[in-house]
Amino acid sequence: MPDTKDVRRIRRSRDREVIALLLAVLHAGHRYKMTKSGIIIYGPEGICGTHFSVSDHRAAKNLRSDLRRCGITLPKGK
Repeated sequence: MPDTKDVRRIRRSRDREVIALLLAVLHAGHRYKMTKSGIIIYGPEGICGTHFSVSDHRAAKNLRSDLRRCGITLPKGK
């Protein structure tokens, strides 16, 4: 279960799709580390990270592919 303070920090992000992906990963029980301006997620096959202040319109798609590469699969709707 993720820390409440970490969930609040994630929800302050601008991109709603990125927020949904990160919360799904945290609630799935994967290890993570909060950094000064983002998050690092430790998957079974590697690590991936993202910043909370993403400005790219493809940020959610890129994060989903990074998560898939490090061994974390999420349902399509999340």
